[in-house]
Amino acid sequence: MALNVDGSGNCADLPNKNYIQLAAPPKKSDDGTWELKLGKPLPFDVSEKSFVRQHTDGATFKWAGASFLTPGKQVECTGKIKGVATCGTENGKFWTGARKFRLVIAPMTALSPDKPMIIHSIKLEKVGVGK
Repeated sequence: MALNVDGSGNCADLPNKNYIQLAAPPKKSDDGTWELKLGKPLPFDVSEKSFVRQHTDGATFKWAGASFLTPGKQVECTGKIKGVATCGTENGKFWTGARKFRLVIAPMTALSPDKPMIIHSIKLEKVGVGK
């Protein structure tokens, strides 16, 4: 949960580092307010009636891969990032304010000295601006 956020809905507070992890799902009271249960004390000040927003803390991934590989057969895997999210996270887009990314290669099959995974080539290319 991100706290002290821009209340206009324009996400002008991004990137917002004032986020917390909840100890339980939020609970709505009969009077329309929400109860947030924290697992530890807040590490920063929060103003009364602060606006909040759902926030994904940590990595998000764009997956591209093949789960059924045939030994000795080359497989091509591709993925495409399609711009920058307007606010928060959007599938297939970078977060607003993102400055770096990581390429993660996760073998989904048994590897051994006699069955190695060989990465032939990795190509990253810019295919469009603002799309």
